[in-house]
Amino acid sequence: MPNTELIPLAGVNVVVVGGTSGLGKECTLSLLSSGARVLATGRALDKADFPREHKDGLSLLRYSYPEQAMHEVAVAAQGMFGDSLHALIHCFGPVAAKPIGETSPAEFSWLLHANAVAFHEAVQSFALQLADNRGRIIALSAAGADMLTSKHMLPAYFAAKSAQLSLVRSWARELAPRGVTVNALGLGAFEGEMKMDASRVPVGRHGAGADIGAALKFLLAQDAGYITGAFIPVSGGYSI
Repeated sequence: MPNTELIPLAGVNVVVVGGTSGLGKECTLSLLSSGARVLATGRALDKADFPREHKDGLSLLRYSYPEQAMHEVAVAAQGMFGDSLHALIHCFGPVAAKPIGETSPAEFSWLLHANAVAFHEAVQSFALQLADNRGRIIALSAAGADMLTSKHMLPAYFAAKSAQLSLVRSWARELAPRGVTVNALGLGAFEGEMKMDASRVPVGRHGAGADIGAALKFLLAQDAGYITGAFIPVSGGYSI
């Protein structure tokens, strides 16, 4: 058994929306390894494979957007954590790689809803549960979403992530008087995700789960309460 006194997130309770696959799963694994207790949602729980040593700290809940209301997840979290919810991490957000001229209005609308509107719904559903002077909300974004530059293959996706970032900053202002912070991580090229030559990344490699974990632990720390409304690239320098 690990010495919990040496684990920075021991006793921290976290909800990870979209936390059973892809980069969301990497977030969940990093949190569990750091001692946090996690409720992770996913669409296909039969495919959610986590190491046995983390089972005691992990609870899984099926959640399918937009068929289910986020309020259902909030009710489950209330039953699990009571009044001791410390963080909400929003990892859900599909990608569409198409030039802007080939992106239909329906596809663009779906990306906006799944990346921005779903984030807004999650914050509204969980805001009152998050602990005053300790609560943290973190959205997974994309490196470059803060720059408002043209994109060739992901224009609608980046537009949706830019909308999400605007919401991150508005919610940061809204919740600041309670001491609840709201920030975004701008992720770049990661192992197992969209194919990208590592030579295009200034540090010369793809990102790994530990890179996301380091950023999460930084923002979730109790001493990080003065950081809110921030967009923090976790990209190895990609997009600079």
